[in-house]
Amino acid sequence: MSWKRHYNNPANTVWQMKVNKGDRNWYIRYTYEKGERYLVGHLDDYPEYLTQGEDIQDLEEHLKEIYNWIQDGTLEQKYHGVLKIA
Repeated sequence: MSWKRHYNNPANTVWQMKVNKGDRNWYIRYTYEKGERYLVGHLDDYPEYLTQGEDIQDLEEHLKEIYNWIQDGTLEQKYHGVLKIA
């Protein structure tokens, strides 16, 4: 897996994770923001799993762990829906 910066905006930074599967590349985006002491982020497809790191490399390692845990079933995948309120 490798990581690359996707784009920046004032509130946070969105990155993509490149996952090689055979001869195909898959991309997974993540978002992070700077807290008072740590960088706090989540995979965009799994926003319920927040993690933090002291620097970008530390945060990336934690995001990779979360991705792998979801893929191997260690973390239960949660599903999202849309609720009509009006």
